[in-house]
Amino acid sequence: MKKRVVGIDVTSRTIRAVQVLHKTGQRPVVEKFIEFPLDTFDADLTKSRASNLAKHFRDLWAEAGFKTKLVAVGIGGADVFVKTFVAPDLPKHKLKKALPELVKAELPMAVEEVVLDFYANGRFESEGESKLNGLLVAANRETVDDFMEATRAAKLKIVSIDLIPFALTRHLAKRRIQTGVKAFVRASNSYINIVVTEGNTIAFVRLVPWERPGTSQSQLADTIDADSKGLFVDSANPITSDITVIQAQEQQQTALQRQAVRELEETVAFFHQNYPDKHIEEILVSGYRLDNKAFIDALSKGKNVWVTGVTRSGLGHKRSTVSTVEDPDLPDHLAVALALADGVEL
Repeated sequence: MKKRVVGIDVTSRTIRAVQVLHKTGQRPVVEKFIEFPLDTFDADLTKSRASNLAKHFRDLWAEAGFKTKLVAVGIGGADVFVKTFVAPDLPKHKLKKALPELVKAELPMAVEEVVLDFYANGRFESEGESKLNGLLVAANRETVDDFMEATRAAKLKIVSIDLIPFALTRHLAKRRIQTGVKAFVRASNSYINIVVTEGNTIAFVRLVPWERPGTSQSQLADTIDADSKGLFVDSANPITSDITVIQAQEQQQTALQRQAVRELEETVAFFHQNYPDKHIEEILVSGYRLDNKAFIDALSKGKNVWVTGVTRSGLGHKRSTVSTVEDPDLPDHLAVALALADGVEL
């Protein structure tokens, strides 16, 4: 049995898509990948976001020549709220129906504005009643509806809508022997995603917006795409712009790494305080230049924990004929799209 799926990662500036071939008993194979720029001037302001997104999907399929209409999409960043939650031990369909009433007081937004889900990761007894430990996930309903409408209009079929931090973690963990407690960390799309796992179970999630360092240079745009080139030049001085961009990128990277160390230390401390019987044994970092020796050394300093940089997917793949990327290895900034496609089961 085989199935082709395209993972789609939509950012403010690009759509990144990866076509993966799944075959029974074999490792998934990446067949095509493409990064499709979203020119804001192409958007028809008289139409909805879903309509414009559908047009971009049609254009992307025409250019890439994907051989399937099956897609896996991801929700993350500001569109997602995640917290630990204790739920009654009910059958899955009954718990899903009861969730809106159970979690009203836990949400920072109206329950009508989100799509709810609960990921159980443990069971325990309390006062004679069985309870479930787990993660409450609330995704922005408007974003989910836009994806559904856009894919229908583009004649695509969604086979999976996943939480981006979950998809990335499962993807990285899939290629490793999972024992003990580990923290997976990735900087992408202006967020630091921190996911703690115990064995193959996701135990804890934290999504942290990372701070953008201010720059006084007038030629730098105020927009940053953490998974792409970092800074975009608005108007370039041919003599100074390259130097300015390099300096600003170095400043941005240093600030991100400093914040990532702080956020990780706080997260590890919080996790150990709330789960005193568990100890994080390894931290795996990837994305936006976090997987470098300086950052790993800073993160490891004074800690009894192993820190590992994770840069490659471990998937075999064919060279794309449509991507402009020259590197024959799959670029790291396509990791979200790859993880979404890789997570679909036959």
